[in-house]
Amino acid sequence: MTQAVRYLRPNELNYPDTLTRLYPGGSQLLHLEVGFGDGRFWAEHHKLESDANYLGVEVSGVSVQKALARYRSKAVQNAIVVRTQAEFMVRNVLTEGSLARVYVNFPDPWPKTRHEDARFLRPQVFELLSTRLVDKAEIWLTTDHPGYFEFALESAASTSLFDISKPAPPAAALQTKYAMKWQGMKLEIFHARFLKRAVSQQVFLSLVIGETMPHSQLRGEIPAPPAEKIVFKGSGYTVIVLEGFAHQSKLALLTRIEEIDFTQEILITVAKHDDGRVVAGLESFGAPLITPGVKAAVGVVTDWLEKQGLSVIQRSY
Repeated sequence: MTQAVRYLRPNELNYPDTLTRLYPGGSQLLHLEVGFGDGRFWAEHHKLESDANYLGVEVSGVSVQKALARYRSKAVQNAIVVRTQAEFMVRNVLTEGSLARVYVNFPDPWPKTRHEDARFLRPQVFELLSTRLVDKAEIWLTTDHPGYFEFALESAASTSLFDISKPAPPAAALQTKYAMKWQGMKLEIFHARFLKRAVSQQVFLSLVIGETMPHSQLRGEIPAPPAEKIVFKGSGYTVIVLEGFAHQSKLALLTRIEEIDFTQEILITVAKHDDGRVVAGLESFGAPLITPGVKAAVGVVTDWLEKQGLSVIQRSY
């Protein structure tokens, strides 16, 4: 059964999820593209992979909209597009042995040495991908950046989990926006394929995603917004209350949550009810995922309110 391209928010996924739920009636061949840009690669390459289910992961909202329009105009089928971080998706959503291929086309090179940990194809991610790829599946990398290319080759080799080859890049990769730009500048295009031959024995912990909206109940008067950022570092997460806004009987706190492979900004509101209770809790605006860091953020705000003189009645997070 074929389906038109779909856009899913992270909160519409299961953690982990299955191919039978995401692609009902389709094949069990899942191709992942990391950072698909405006979608030119898969809009062409899908013609050679008629049996594949496609999952595209991208952090840019503008790119997502452009790619969706392109996929629909090209009648791309059995495709899902998600706006989130790729490593988070691989670790928390995809199950072991679910990937038939991974495409990484012209990734951000993060050229400075101190930024190498931000590169997708680093040793830890090769190890993670080895647990999600089926036997003899491949990762395809195409890039114009010799430093990133050598880094990826060395990273894969250091894991001893992949065989490496350097064939010509697929034709569709040379038709992407950046490929045409670099070729116009006479820059060399590098391509490598990493064939899985073993599985990492490392254990990769996943985030536990909750369903109940975390909140607390207090007594007292709602204070003015905090005068400066509140930063709290816990085990596996960092909570940063960036700024607050007061409006009538409500306080809204913009908060950043940084967790392994995943960052999201949420809104925590503090509101006084008619019965005198003050409720601090996560707002559904932006469809946040209820991760341990998000629960901790409600706790951080509750503790701050307590320091401002309110008394805590109940903690539900």
